[in-house]
Amino acid sequence: MFSPHKLLLRLIVVGAGVLLLAHHYQRALLTPLLPLIQSTLTHVQDDFTIQSLDIVENGPNEVLRLHANLARPTYISGRMFYPIGWQSAAEGGYEIRLTVGGTIQYSLLILIVVLAWPAGHWRVALTRLLFALPLMLLNTAITFPAELWNPIHEEWLSDITWPLLVASKMLMGGGGLILGLLCGAGIIAATSRDAAVALSVAAPATVES
Repeated sequence: MFSPHKLLLRLIVVGAGVLLLAHHYQRALLTPLLPLIQSTLTHVQDDFTIQSLDIVENGPNEVLRLHANLARPTYISGRMFYPIGWQSAAEGGYEIRLTVGGTIQYSLLILIVVLAWPAGHWRVALTRLLFALPLMLLNTAITFPAELWNPIHEEWLSDITWPLLVASKMLMGGGGLILGLLCGAGIIAATSRDAAVALSVAAPATVES
């Protein structure tokens, strides 16, 4: 039987555990995901060439540092924009830094929600995690491209509204937390429905045996 009090207790315990592990092992947790994040960025935003993506210390914080440059001359709203160092021997590009904590906070919320909600079976819990993993990259897939375009937009195209930049500001303004909750709830709803169907199919076979 559903119990709000037990669910709240599970959220507290799972949330504390996930946040504690993330705080102490955020570099170890995120480092194996860097190639996947870079590949996601390359597919989401092919206007830029990703030169490097790593984790560095910045005072008391650890940050994700991205170096990128326009992949080619790009024509936008009557202006031509060239890669930094275009047709010269000089190398250049844009550097974007995002704190590790800020980058993964929405992902951690999705993880807390899907782990805290009772699964009933380890296969359901595993399925939820498999659904959650790609959604955990949603923040970087929006925020990094927005930060790459932001200098160009602010200097040359500030009179134009870009949905990507609006979406990024909404995420940083609290929308990311709402999105994380919705993603977590959607995964739970989808997997719970699938689990119910699977159990209803398996039940007759169990009774007959």
